[in-house]
Amino acid sequence: MSNFSKNIIKTAEVCAIFAAKLQIFISYFGVFLNILHFIILCNKKLRYQSVNVLLIGIAISDFLFLIFYFDGGTRDFLQAGVPYECRPPKSLLLVYWTQILQAFRDIFQRVSAYLGMFLALLRYLVMKYGTIRKTFLSLIDCWKLFVLLILISSLITCFLNLKLSIVPSTKWRPPSSCTMYPANSTFPGYGTIQTDFYKLLPPISYIYFNDNNLFFGRNSMGYC
Repeated sequence: MSNFSKNIIKTAEVCAIFAAKLQIFISYFGVFLNILHFIILCNKKLRYQSVNVLLIGIAISDFLFLIFYFDGGTRDFLQAGVPYECRPPKSLLLVYWTQILQAFRDIFQRVSAYLGMFLALLRYLVMKYGTIRKTFLSLIDCWKLFVLLILISSLITCFLNLKLSIVPSTKWRPPSSCTMYPANSTFPGYGTIQTDFYKLLPPISYIYFNDNNLFFGRNSMGYC
């Protein structure tokens, strides 16, 4: 490998590390802003307006969406003193915990996006037909909409997760440079694999339930 290629790889690694640290900072800042946003909207004078109920739902959704990155960033911060190659794989409990947080991320990312669309629609109706009708959505209707979107998004995520299974992987042995571990120590590892669940469905359904689908996939609503 030429020096030019090595420099490109090294630069790419530096950029990736910087982007990961920046994402952690943005996640922490986003969690703080959403908590502040939620507290402001829960003011007695604001929480009895339909538009603000939708905004409260968006604040809750964005907060729960960011918890996945908040958790990962916190663990990376706690392991900052340990070289990456010396970090053992995730335990079975941590793998399950990560899967749960990932499900929350997927669920509430959709909910936040759809609430934003309903908020835009409500404001359009108020501007267009505000002189004809004063109320388009009551407070109860807004809360029902929030709960309904959570249920629908949860069903989509549960269906998508049926194709995943957590299985043990090859045991991890620390490199010789990792002197913090006893000699000949090993650690169990776990990961996720795709099951044959989708083979039971017609091939045409793969278009609607793959990870990159706009409305149903894990990467829906802009997630990458």
